[in-house]
Amino acid sequence: MKYAKEEKLMAIQRIFLIDKSAVEKGIEMSRNCKPDAIEVLPGLMPSIIDQLTRQVDLPIIAGGLISSKKEILQGLRAGALAISAGDSSL
Repeated sequence: MKYAKEEKLMAIQRIFLIDKSAVEKGIEMSRNCKPDAIEVLPGLMPSIIDQLTRQVDLPIIAGGLISSKKEILQGLRAGALAISAGDSSL
């Protein structure tokens, strides 16, 4: 994050949502590192996306295991700014 900022690059912090501790640590890290956005993985967790948007004043990108339009819409409704998916048809 530090080096990306020094080079004036957009820096996106990934948070892997494996448990509550990972969510809390991700919030703490984002406050310390000051990324431009946060990507949460997997992106199939609308309630966690909603929680993050309420606690962190940064754009949220949800990604990982996204496999349908329904999941994309759920993530966006939960507050994600964008959804990343490996399937180009999505």
